[in-house]
Amino acid sequence: MPCKNPDTSLGLLLLRRALTFRHMNETDRAQQDVSMAIQLEPDSAHFYRIRGNWRREDNDLEGALDDYCTAINLQPGIAVHYFCRGLVYKDQKNFVLAIDNLDTAIQLEPDNANYRCSRGRMHSQLGAYEEAMKDLDHAIKVDSTNSDYLHWRGNFVSTIIISRPHLSRKSGV
Repeated sequence: MPCKNPDTSLGLLLLRRALTFRHMNETDRAQQDVSMAIQLEPDSAHFYRIRGNWRREDNDLEGALDDYCTAINLQPGIAVHYFCRGLVYKDQKNFVLAIDNLDTAIQLEPDNANYRCSRGRMHSQLGAYEEAMKDLDHAIKVDSTNSDYLHWRGNFVSTIIISRPHLSRKSGV
């Protein structure tokens, strides 16, 4: 029977050790520990998301998708699970599914600037520049101190002006 206090559960201890292994670039041992943590606590969406993140970093996109889908099934109201799954779809160049997942993440956390900026980038990949600009502007409005958003917006506006001058006039960029 799992321990009632999640701070002292064996699964959490294994996850902490897995994080240490991951920082030491011992990915096999880290994956082994996080998988054992999941076996001990199969209802922990957090463990699946962590393993999904590592699988994505290791370019195991199908494994990452499986883990994020499991995390979503276990806890459907957690925005970051949809965000992570959306990033895998982006990596697979499936921008429509990526945007669908980010739409859900944004419904759950409407003022998350990172989700907005990421969705804006995906809109731009599909040529939906006005939608991309709306997302970027919202991200900057929510977090005006993030220089990455401002930098990306500047690059984005330059790209529109150079490659699509008719759009820059139309959208008031």
